[in-house]
Amino acid sequence: MLFLRETPKCCQKQAYEILQQYLAEISSFGPVQVDEKQNFYSSAFAFCFKDEKYKFYLFQLKTVTIGFAVIKLKVHKNYNEIADFYIAQKYRRQNWGQKAFRAILELFPGQWFLNVNCKNTGALHFWKKSLALPFIKKQHSNRSALRDYVTFVFSV
Repeated sequence: MLFLRETPKCCQKQAYEILQQYLAEISSFGPVQVDEKQNFYSSAFAFCFKDEKYKFYLFQLKTVTIGFAVIKLKVHKNYNEIADFYIAQKYRRQNWGQKAFRAILELFPGQWFLNVNCKNTGALHFWKKSLALPFIKKQHSNRSALRDYVTFVFSV
């Protein structure tokens, strides 16, 4: 059974490990900052524990963290944003991503958008497949004003 766990500031260390995997993986699609210890660094990650509009969720199977999502609530014209979404490679193609996605949408029904890097073909495939699920009411996508990204807009 998959558990979504909202991660408070006190649990940042647990989230940090899965974030390192994610940032290492996305570094193949563009530059990612590193800190003085050569660890990957994300200012958005630190920010999501300071701003109440951000929610950071760990995806867990029993005690194993298999992924995470960063959600921004009511960002633009009452739209929520999936800012980051990650499932560790070992757990992909087993429907854990779609289960986590569905669980997030059940927590926050409404209008959504997300941006996907065009170079990340695996993510593009995942989102196209996930957004075709029957509980998604309407959806469209277009090439974003953010160069090299596709924006998906949908509601539940």
